[in-house]
Amino acid sequence: MKRHISNKRGFPSCYASSGMTRRRLLANLLVGLGLAIVCAWAFTAVFASLGSQTDWSKAWDYRETLWRGWLMTLGISIAALIGSLVFGLLFLFGQRSPLVVVRWTCRAFLELIRDTPLLVQLLVGYFVIFAPLFSRSLTEIGWDDKLIIGVIL
Repeated sequence: MKRHISNKRGFPSCYASSGMTRRRLLANLLVGLGLAIVCAWAFTAVFASLGSQTDWSKAWDYRETLWRGWLMTLGISIAALIGSLVFGLLFLFGQRSPLVVVRWTCRAFLELIRDTPLLVQLLVGYFVIFAPLFSRSLTEIGWDDKLIIGVIL
């Protein structure tokens, strides 16, 4: 008979409700601790071997550029997170709409996005959507560019 961990012994209730035994919980904790020790040892070993060979003065010379790049990455990540939250909520409410056309359109768009690989979405977004916005107008494009556009499409 399995002995389940209860809240009376100070363990979180999620372990008691999931049916995890005391032995399984201890095994999971030991495996996690072992993996953390191995990762810490590998991290220390790699960077200890790089310490005498790597010249970190160049990183200090470019610290302002690296800082600006990090802030730009952080800003883009926050904007993408907020944008995905807004669009996700819009499509959620669109699927719950009483209008059949709105419901089907939102559902079709979500199925299209979910069923295509991320690399395909990135390539379509770059070559089909954003590249024409920032390139020359179609009247200025020569025959060579039409061939490239045809191959891309």
